[in-house]
Amino acid sequence: MNSPGLLFLFAFAASALEAALPIVVQKHDGAASGQAGVALFRELPNLASGDKLTFTGSFDGERIRLLDPPWVMVLSDRQLHWRIYFSVDTGEGFKRAVSKYLARAQMVVLEKLPVVQKYIAAKETGRRTQALELSLYTVYSGKMPKEFAKLDARKTKVSLHCDNLGRANATMQQCFTMRPGRKPAEGIAQFTGTLRLNRPDLNYHQREKQKLHHFNFKLTDAKPIHLKLTEAEMRKWFATEIAKAKNALQQLCAQRNLKFQFDPKAATRVTWVDGQMAVSALITPRPRYSRQPVPYATVSICFDPATGQLKRTIFVQRVHQDPRD
Repeated sequence: MNSPGLLFLFAFAASALEAALPIVVQKHDGAASGQAGVALFRELPNLASGDKLTFTGSFDGERIRLLDPPWVMVLSDRQLHWRIYFSVDTGEGFKRAVSKYLARAQMVVLEKLPVVQKYIAAKETGRRTQALELSLYTVYSGKMPKEFAKLDARKTKVSLHCDNLGRANATMQQCFTMRPGRKPAEGIAQFTGTLRLNRPDLNYHQREKQKLHHFNFKLTDAKPIHLKLTEAEMRKWFATEIAKAKNALQQLCAQRNLKFQFDPKAATRVTWVDGQMAVSALITPRPRYSRQPVPYATVSICFDPATGQLKRTIFVQRVHQDPRD
């Protein structure tokens, strides 16, 4: 009886004798910089907090990580996040800068002060206005936190700022992971549910400082996906397919004044796109640092994760350009 490993090797050898997959040619919009611009992925339109979402992801026992798409941009209703800046004397001949976000309960009280309401009205209408300067005592309504207990609250002046005054649009944050309300089985699956921003009264930095997760996910369905091939096996198929398609890829590069160059030992990226797994790599020299647009090309081969069948080869014409300092 043949073992699964031998069957895979026999299938792998037989595939090497077959014709290469047809090549789909794409042109990528926008420019990549640094080491980015190789992997194949898709992007979804911006979502609103509370929208329903279906995607491919992996659950590690605590959080679901997005795989296809690798991230989503989530819009939520604007919240005013206030922070104070001031400096304190260390007693060693220099001052220490202090920056602190205010809790929501403090912000609610603060926003009722006439001087703060006047400041908000000016900023919301786009008028130029100086930053507010208040006493630490006024900011905390006399209820000083322990960290400021040794300061003279009435004499300590602080500068008050708001992150998003004057911007009526919703707040946007990038989502890579989320915490599900009920835990599915660990592993890769197609998940469906409702995505919401966690603790919208706090901003990103406050949630990070308190080690809170950024997004909640009300899970309604999870369909497990069992992989036929390992990533190592897909990389072997990838190298074989590139060898079979070498002449066609060389022609595509030459038509675009690019030099074909593929190293089977070079790093490849495995991503998910449109329900398939894609192995991607450069097939031209990696662009060096440049502020001017530099054309290059990548190739991706897509696999059906459930059957291991090769589905398509995608040649992508790209542009590299590093941002100005």
